[in-house]
Amino acid sequence: MYKYREANTWLDNIDLEIMPYVDNVEWVNRYPTLSALIMSEAKKQELQDISSGLVAALSRLVEMLRSKSAKMPFDLFNMTDKLTPFIEEDNSQCVSYITRLDFVKDLQGVYKLVEVNADTPCAMPETFYANKLAEAYFAKMHNLDLVARSSGEELAEPFLALLRQEKYCNRKQVRIAFAADAAYDEDWANAKFVFNKVREVLRKQNMPMVVSCRLVSLDKLIVQDNGVYIPNDVFKKEDKVDILYRLHPLELLMDDESDDGFPVGLKLMELANWGEVDFVNPIKSIVLQNKALLALAWYLYQHHLFWNAEEEILLGKHLAPTYLDSNALRGQRYIKKPIFGREGAGIAIVEPNGLASYEAEDDCEDCDLIYQQFIASADVEQEADNGTVNGKYTYSCFVINGKASETFVRLEPGEITGIDAYFVPVLDEK
Repeated sequence: MYKYREANTWLDNIDLEIMPYVDNVEWVNRYPTLSALIMSEAKKQELQDISSGLVAALSRLVEMLRSKSAKMPFDLFNMTDKLTPFIEEDNSQCVSYITRLDFVKDLQGVYKLVEVNADTPCAMPETFYANKLAEAYFAKMHNLDLVARSSGEELAEPFLALLRQEKYCNRKQVRIAFAADAAYDEDWANAKFVFNKVREVLRKQNMPMVVSCRLVSLDKLIVQDNGVYIPNDVFKKEDKVDILYRLHPLELLMDDESDDGFPVGLKLMELANWGEVDFVNPIKSIVLQNKALLALAWYLYQHHLFWNAEEEILLGKHLAPTYLDSNALRGQRYIKKPIFGREGAGIAIVEPNGLASYEAEDDCEDCDLIYQQFIASADVEQEADNGTVNGKYTYSCFVINGKASETFVRLEPGEITGIDAYFVPVLDEK
């Protein structure tokens, strides 16, 4: 098929050094749509309020699970038994510093939470950079009066909070490393974006110590018995890292080994729990990321356990019914998901007759499963390079240090949001 690329659009303004994954020779259309979604200030505020409330409630549940002070109907930790001791010993300030929640808006206009990305959330260049470009472009082209979106300064808040810890108060220098796989464009671009935002904010701060920030590939991290280091090519030595932003999933990190068989991933987590390095996001964020947590949250809601009255209302309205087996969803349309599946991997849609109408090509091996009620949503459309694309929206909201931040929207041509989804710029209307 001939792949046309529309000229003179807002996409022309995207800096490919910041967001390099705009186009690919194999794609029919570019990743961002040419047209935009206008969201009212009231609907955005509603999504933000829901998101911050859900993160607070679910984080409280995570901490209760870690404390073992309440008897629960099933054990989430046995799903990641290799991580269990590290989760239990993690005393980080937050369960997750940077979290992204994904919602489907049902046919009644109610946002339903379907996933939480609490370990290694991405889409920060889209959310905080590309949306700002679209905002400026459409405001000028169509004379729109829009509410200015954030450009992402709040991404520095977790790092500023960590720097205020007592252990750094009398230090002359603190080092922050931002690590991702340099060979994977999306992860590297996200790590680079956070790196640049944190540096930008730190330059404006009157810090009592020198804060050095370095962007490094994961394979450059040197894990030793007393800490994690990065090479200093100028002085031909190794610098110890104090704070590590890692865009590398814990379910992969726990199995990482060096060429000689040394368990570098487990050692890195041990160093974090010893206080030798601070993680962003913390180890315990994997519990919030675990989709089985949503099944536990729903079980507790159904049986009027654990949640206070306000949380019960919030969860009852905005959590998609989720279970650890499919019995409760028999005769309904539902989705089968692996607890740590990413980008649509391993997902299946099961029809009321019990047969799968959709199964993802990429499987998620050795994963426990959850079963989630299928949330029907409105058909939508946006303009792309080669014409109109139709599908369903997924609405996302970032929560940073417990405070709701910006929104991110994707359009999936099918019914499961995955790697084929389009990024739809969001304009905030007054």
